[in-house]
Amino acid sequence: MILITGCGKGIGREALSFYLHNSKETVFGVYRSTIDNDEELARYHSRMHLIKGDVRDEHLFENIFQRCYDSYSKYPDKFLVNAGMRLRSKVEDALQKDIDDIWNINYFALRNLIKTNIKFKNVDNVALVYISSIVSSMGFENLDDYGATKAASESLIRSIAVRFPQSRFNCISPGFTKTSYASNFKEKNKELYDWTISRTPMGRWGESLEIVNLIKFLLGNESSFITGQNFNVDGGWSINA
Repeated sequence: MILITGCGKGIGREALSFYLHNSKETVFGVYRSTIDNDEELARYHSRMHLIKGDVRDEHLFENIFQRCYDSYSKYPDKFLVNAGMRLRSKVEDALQKDIDDIWNINYFALRNLIKTNIKFKNVDNVALVYISSIVSSMGFENLDDYGATKAASESLIRSIAVRFPQSRFNCISPGFTKTSYASNFKEKNKELYDWTISRTPMGRWGESLEIVNLIKFLLGNESSFITGQNFNVDGGWSINA
């Protein structure tokens, strides 16, 4: 059983579709507003549970865990933490509300999910993947607070991986990827978009499915000796000094 947050669009939506099409697992998906092309998923309703909720709600995961247990007498054993917020602002300009939101969504939601697993004693043979960002380890102008939240989450993943070695906790840091914001980014920031292409050794943006393929590996038994790691999937951006 897998729980995916941020399944409405982008990498989370691609992962939701992938697991419904290519596995027999029951999928719990959390989205905040809408889901892209939800008609395509309708035929999987018997093992798909879509939950409209906000990961900033500290009780969200406890409620989902109880719902899982009531329906299946067990808790999820695979987790994709994809829900995230991007904040483009300088430290001195960011509004406190936006700072609170980005920390609650990018860091505290992950913390609350881990805390819920511990509370429900669901830390034996669990696999979790957190979607971070290359911004966590590299300096990007105007992404000060965003990068800080991702770096903090990666640190938490490493600590939890040491504490619970019977389970696996890993991160993926995508580079520029064709998610829902890509077209708008290209149209409104053509010069910046062209620069990202020129800066990427592979000369293109990544596809969501290329991230999902690694998610599948890290949540599967094939990665049984991998924990506490972060994987850059960025077309070579992070090695292009």
